[in-house]
Amino acid sequence: MGAAHDKWPLSKFCFQVSINGSTISFQACDGLEASTSVMEFRDGNSQQFHKQKRATLTSYSNVTLKKGMFEGDLFMHSWHKGIADGGAFGDMRTVTITLAELQGSDSKAMFTWTLEKAFVVKYVPSGLDATADSEPAIEEMELAYQSFTMESGGSFSLSGIAGLVGSLTGGLSGSIGI
Repeated sequence: MGAAHDKWPLSKFCFQVSINGSTISFQACDGLEASTSVMEFRDGNSQQFHKQKRATLTSYSNVTLKKGMFEGDLFMHSWHKGIADGGAFGDMRTVTITLAELQGSDSKAMFTWTLEKAFVVKYVPSGLDATADSEPAIEEMELAYQSFTMESGGSFSLSGIAGLVGSLTGGLSGSIGI
């Protein structure tokens, strides 16, 4: 762990999402969470008058990804439509979310989460508003997945500043691989 992180936490704006190896710029990624259920019990012959607790099954919350809509970009809708049409088991994908730290004109991967067997459970096209003349259209999808792993460090490339700009501008670089 570098000296820069002894006092300050990492910034959350520099991240990258890859779906089955294809990098896509997203504005936001929320909901990455794991929780383990607890079973409470008391042995029938216990001399202590309190419950014991044991960990049971771990569950993973859904992840929501948001990005700008671009002409001709049907990626999120097509993936959801494939699932909605009955292709859930054939269209589970590996999703990798990498949090990076900027280092000059480059970046370094700090943490990587890999979502196993992810599939779309919700797709929301942008809301429309005639009075919002300069707001970009933002679409979102919610992913369910079996589990995730987390790693520290690793390789990461934003191809210079292009990926950072995509992240900062709400995915305005679209679904173009960077």
